[in-house]
Amino acid sequence: LDLCFNSDDVPLVCSDYDDISKDTLKLEDAFRLLNEEKYLTLRLNLRIKQLGSLDKFNELISKYNMSGRVIISGIDKNRYGLISGESTAAGLFFDYEPKLKAAKSLNEILDMQEKYGISGVIIKSTDITEELAEKLNQRGIVFIVGGADEEMDMYSALSSGAGNIQTAYPDKLNELCEKWKESTRENIEKLEVL
Repeated sequence: LDLCFNSDDVPLVCSDYDDISKDTLKLEDAFRLLNEEKYLTLRLNLRIKQLGSLDKFNELISKYNMSGRVIISGIDKNRYGLISGESTAAGLFFDYEPKLKAAKSLNEILDMQEKYGISGVIIKSTDITEELAEKLNQRGIVFIVGGADEEMDMYSALSSGAGNIQTAYPDKLNELCEKWKESTRENIEKLEVL
């Protein structure tokens, strides 16, 4: 969901500050809904479109016990430093464009974790490499492969070893994951026969 703040710093689900009206969904209402039993397993990615004070946001995270279920994203390189892991009760993920060399990207991400206290990074599905994914996984750095909306991008994200994939088509991704699991299971059974 897209996140904006009104002039009173009330967090709202809205893609643009200029579109805020009296009918705009309040984040509190979304959190209230997500605390219904049938939604308790859902996690929420809030992409910041317009940043405000996070005090009321943090209060809502605490009130609805959402700290382990919510991440904040949408912070690109031009906005690093406007927010840090210390200023939010939610996990903070910066958008990251990898360098050509995976080792250099790894060092840069480690520096960002130390400097900004981020929980991890979001890397576009077209930018992730198996080498970088392997290095991140080895160091225990959480990364999300973003924008995996096309089938080939979904397969690429799965083959990279990503533990987290962001897509506008979760049903399609779940379908591909099931096929992937079945194919892997069949390949393992073939190996056992040999």
